Amino acid sequence: MRDYAFGYLVTRLRTEMGFSQFQLGKLIGVSDKAVSKWENGSAKPRLATCCRLADVLGVSLDDLLSAAGYAQEAPMEAPMEVPMEVSERSAVTAWMWEEKKGTQRQDQEREKRIELHLRTGMSSADGIASAAQYISRAAMWGHTAIAVTDFGVVQSFPDAFREASLWDIQLIPGCEVFMLPAEDSPVEDGYSVMILAVSRTGMIHLHQLITRSHAQCHKGFPCMTREWIRTHRDGLLIGSACEDGEIARNMHEGMMSEALLRTAAFYDYLELEPVENETDDLQEQEQLRRQARDMTELGRKAGIPVAAVSNARYLDPEDAVCRAVIRYSSGLLDAESQRPYYLRTTSEMLAAFRFLGEDTAGEIVIHAPQRIAAQVDRHMTLLPDGGRAFPVMLDAKSRITEKALGQAH
Repeated sequence: MRDYAFGYLVTRLRTEMGFSQFQLGKLIGVSDKAVSKWENGSAKPRLATCCRLADVLGVSLDDLLSAAGYAQEAPMEAPMEVPMEVSERSAVTAWMWEEKKGTQRQDQEREKRIELHLRTGMSSADGIASAAQYISRAAMWGHTAIAVTDFGVVQSFPDAFREASLWDIQLIPGCEVFMLPAEDSPVEDGYSVMILAVSRTGMIHLHQLITRSHAQCHKGFPCMTREWIRTHRDGLLIGSACEDGEIARNMHEGMMSEALLRTAAFYDYLELEPVENETDDLQEQEQLRRQARDMTELGRKAGIPVAAVSNARYLDPEDAVCRAVIRYSSGLLDAESQRPYYLRTTSEMLAAFRFLGEDTAGEIVIHAPQRIAAQVDRHMTLLPDGGRAFPVMLDAKSRITEKALGQAH
């Protein structure tokens, strides 16, 4: 017996949200054929799938289960009907990539920008697109380089280096980290910091910092001290992040210009992001524009480049819904209102900073990021020459022998 009530409910909610059967299936990790069976009443989803389905469709689980009418005789969906070879997040990104082919925005500017700040799906419950998707999009736009800067992790590097090599685009390996005055400092005293590796030495130092932050200073998320960064600085560029960075926060709190200059001396560059990334409030946006003017003036006085960044979490504006799904399923409270954290074209960034004047906008959007990218070794690879990164343990043989003999007796 077909369960038309449940099928009608799913069909109505799906079409109201503008999803195709393929899109809905990708969001919850099943095939479009499975969704079609639910809608025509010939099968029902498993209970675990119902939980994801209710979240995506914005209906209570009770209502969905009631409509499913499990007491009736319609067959349950076979548990192994659709192999789950990918996670929910990778299913979302796969849908994004397949659906957007042929409908992508283009970067029409003659001189292109370079993105220095983005998060991939490796940034927990935050980034959506993969490193490969960002890199291929930047390459198709004609960009000559792109940075990959997940928060506190570098697991996207293998994917990023491989894709950059395929597209012959320069990869700037980096990371966004959280810097504290000292290991025992509360997180309220910390700031977001950008770290870009410019050489093989920098890659080693970046990995050492990331490892230490997870092992010795994890406060719900990995943290590192200012002194650690200072002592590992060779081969790295250090930037004050646009969002919750030291310079941006000190400006907001009214720090005097001389003190700001002294603070800025720690950094190699400063970041700015479009004001709509931070707030919808018009008065707050105007305040942020004044702060952006002050930031560019500070950079000029300190001789430090100011770079405009997308602070991207996904590829296109319409992909915000995918991030909302991920954040909601992770229990985060900002799922309802997603900031426009999409990868921006050169013209979109120039428009976002037009209030600074044409020359200044061109400097921070195009020329400053180009100068930063020029400092990075274009021939840097993920692994040392030879392609191996095995640890060297000189006493490995004797240690293994000792353990084996000890356990054998």
